[in-house]
Amino acid sequence: MTVSREPHETQYKPKLGHYQLDKALGAGNYAVVRLAVHCITGTKVAMKIIDKSKLCKEDLARLFREVQIMKLLDHPNIIRFYQVVENYQYIHLVSSFAENGELYEHVMTKGSLSEPEARKYFAQICSAIMYCHEKGVVHRDLKIENVLLDCNNNVRIADFGFSNYFKPPRLLETFCGSPQYAAPEIFNGKHYDGFKTDIWSLGIILYVLVTGGLPFDGDSIQEVKQNVLRGKFRVPYFVSHECEHLIRSMLSLEPEKRPSVESVLSHSWMQGDQLTSDEQSRDSQSSRGLNRNILTLMENIGISKSKVVESYNSYLFNDFTAIYKLLADQLHTKGSIDMKPIKDWLRQEVRNSGKSTSDEHPIQPVAPPPSKPSHKKVSSKQGLDKVLHNAKNRALSAIFNKNSDEPSGKSKAKLKELKGIGNSKHGPSPLVSSLISPRTVTDMPQSSNSSIFHRTVFGFSSRKATSRSTSSSQQLPHSAR
Repeated sequence: MTVSREPHETQYKPKLGHYQLDKALGAGNYAVVRLAVHCITGTKVAMKIIDKSKLCKEDLARLFREVQIMKLLDHPNIIRFYQVVENYQYIHLVSSFAENGELYEHVMTKGSLSEPEARKYFAQICSAIMYCHEKGVVHRDLKIENVLLDCNNNVRIADFGFSNYFKPPRLLETFCGSPQYAAPEIFNGKHYDGFKTDIWSLGIILYVLVTGGLPFDGDSIQEVKQNVLRGKFRVPYFVSHECEHLIRSMLSLEPEKRPSVESVLSHSWMQGDQLTSDEQSRDSQSSRGLNRNILTLMENIGISKSKVVESYNSYLFNDFTAIYKLLADQLHTKGSIDMKPIKDWLRQEVRNSGKSTSDEHPIQPVAPPPSKPSHKKVSSKQGLDKVLHNAKNRALSAIFNKNSDEPSGKSKAKLKELKGIGNSKHGPSPLVSSLISPRTVTDMPQSSNSSIFHRTVFGFSSRKATSRSTSSSQQLPHSAR
């Protein structure tokens, strides 16, 4: 007799305000990343759920800095940051979901990319990093696993957990990143120019794109270090001379000899084809101007236009800003806004408005699923090679990352405000209060049993819980300056 699978397909999925939570995408030491759907817009998002009780002061400082930087960045090739929601036990960070996964997976499938295809992706990566550098931000953990692909196969840079503000001539001290992508000055324990270390990592990424392998690898951290400090690597014969020249210029052992991102983008190899980038078509959206059609739509469904404008222009990452950005992204990506989820939500609001208050149920804290990943069968030699490769690199990084992050100057100034977050039982923690509007919104349509406006606090992506060959457990020792 065949067992029906229908009950499993229709099983209850927890809600957090206007977000319907779905499957787990990955897990880390104190957080889990889950797929979620925004009920009003129907958009899939990635939600990082952080257990406040497991955060130490160093984690808080790093989280605070990451959120501040993500709020600052608005570029078509960087993961979009939408909102933070908090209850008494968890902080929920909402960011865009890259539907086509990691660029790493794409390269693994093909073995290596053709130079025109590699050029397209690399140009988008460089465009995003140039934007960060212009904003005075360095990523410090650039690797192919942190390059995601959206539904249109455009690049989205993710994982700003080790990012920091940087302004020359001040040098950075934190020894962070992933071993195979770390610059020689970091291995030498020297203070370093954050822009130049990002350039080194970009050189590694380009090498991986066109060859399918790493220029500096090893079975131990010491071996990787020796190979990096030696600075010698082989470029396969099928790579063009122009591409090889660009790679070698970025992987110079002397930081001052490495080009800037602008110089990389103007290199002759980068001009080989007509570059396809999402940036030009998003210029209007990346500006601080608001789309009047979207504002009119939001007003027509009962969302205060003045609140949306105020929240957006004040950089308040609350529910007003989140709904506007989700609709704007949907309009840009698909060319139109899907009205079906909006109509469904309005019908639900009407039904809920007729219920008695006794039918209301408070939002329950969402418990992270077990962090142990499910075991998958390896059905090919390539899959087996990948599993062994990932296992080796996780082992390397487990040794490599022992020290905790020492907060930067800006983060230190906030530590007194952050101190009580782990013990918060009611209302927003100081961390969230410092990032969002202190007012409670009362003039948006509210669901009687799951309204985010009554029961949660608004306003702060966070890092992926898991990665591939260089996961979060596989970072260099860090201190945070």
